[in-house]
Amino acid sequence: MFMKKGLVVIALLCICISVQAIKVQGVDITVRIDSQGNAVVAENYALQFSSPFEFEDFKNTVRDNSASLFAWQADYDFFYPHFAGISGNNLSSSSITFDEASKVLSLEYSLADRFARLVKQEQRTDVYKVEDNRWAAFNESGIIVIPENTAIRIIVPQNAQINSQLLPEKVQLVNNSQALLRGLQSNSITIQYSIFKPIASNNLIPGIADIYLAIPILALALVAIYVRREKIEKQIEDYLVKHSEIKSRPQEEDFVLEIEK
Repeated sequence: MFMKKGLVVIALLCICISVQAIKVQGVDITVRIDSQGNAVVAENYALQFSSPFEFEDFKNTVRDNSASLFAWQADYDFFYPHFAGISGNNLSSSSITFDEASKVLSLEYSLADRFARLVKQEQRTDVYKVEDNRWAAFNESGIIVIPENTAIRIIVPQNAQINSQLLPEKVQLVNNSQALLRGLQSNSITIQYSIFKPIASNNLIPGIADIYLAIPILALALVAIYVRREKIEKQIEDYLVKHSEIKSRPQEEDFVLEIEK
């Protein structure tokens, strides 16, 4: 009996050691922000296993935990939504997958609240800002630390441009619409971007598109009137004559009075 209990304890210890032995080679996080400031986040964890037995055991865990975020967090402390807090209470949806070929564990989720806040509305642009509190998962004693093995891409909408002057020096800007953060430390990380409004939506020029459309139509109408002006004048003259109140009097007949003699 004692021998069986000992074997069970040893087996549990082996499982715990196996779980902790899994090494995270790198974390790749992509945050895609839409035109309203909402975000979809994809986190990819590149894992390294110490043995084939550990790999097989992990595949069993994948099957058992499935898409349960709480089950995964209970087994692996490194696995949690970095932009939703460890509790993940502000997630509107999430999915978890594992690619056996690349050994990449993926977590994708949508945030229930807006990732970027609208701070200013201008004539041609709306200005949004990603606040410092979004980096709480990377805060170490008041310093935001992005490890060397972690890459974070913040992608703003296509018609937006990131303000490069507000970014820390080590942040790489790609096409003014993607900010890449990797291996940096900063007291503050502020990502601010402007979304450009279409000209047609400018409130200072209401109906400008309709005006541009009406001009050629009016010009064609004037040309048509000019070409048919003689016929139109004749129609107007006939109409006036027909509906005039002054009508010509009928010709009086000659009256002859005959007197008998």
